[in-house]
Amino acid sequence: LNKGSVTNTNADDCAGGFVGWSYGSNLIIRNCYNTGNITFLDAKPTVGWAHVAGLIACGFKAKEDVLKVSGCYNKGNITACGEDISTFIAFIRDFNDGECVIENCYSEGNLDCVFPCSSMYIGGFVSSIYNSVTFKNCRFSGTTKGYVSNTCASFVGRACDNVVIDGCESSKNVYAGVRSDVTAGDRPMVSGFVNAWYPQ
Repeated sequence: LNKGSVTNTNADDCAGGFVGWSYGSNLIIRNCYNTGNITFLDAKPTVGWAHVAGLIACGFKAKEDVLKVSGCYNKGNITACGEDISTFIAFIRDFNDGECVIENCYSEGNLDCVFPCSSMYIGGFVSSIYNSVTFKNCRFSGTTKGYVSNTCASFVGRACDNVVIDGCESSKNVYAGVRSDVTAGDRPMVSGFVNAWYPQ
């Protein structure tokens, strides 16, 4: 468990309540939780590469690796701006040849991305997924709020390829806005639960 707050002021980086960055390895997390608040404050008013989340900020894999998260939760609030911002897992990528399952997990933390810049992808429970993830019996009960330039949703902000969502729920509101200088082509797609979208 982690009960301490996490603060990162370095642009192009990760901040996670339990795992910051996992790359090319099997990662199995059971019955773990975070209650600390996570803050990512970039001194420059621009969108960084940052991945920020209450449990796992970024999960990459090598071929046939496993990512399994079960019985875990987050109660910390997330205040951040960057590429992928979420209260539970920010970014999952390349598990199409392995196994990625998130089950019996929940998050009660609030997500606040209201900053001088827009975040790219915002998801209350998970921000972005590339390739093959299964969610079972997960829930999100926090508020999702922020300036966004691409996609925003309460459960999954951006889902790409082979995403299964089984017995999951989200119960709070989504508040999405755009900066006045954002062009019409960059205005976000917003939904109450999930956006299934791949950038061209």
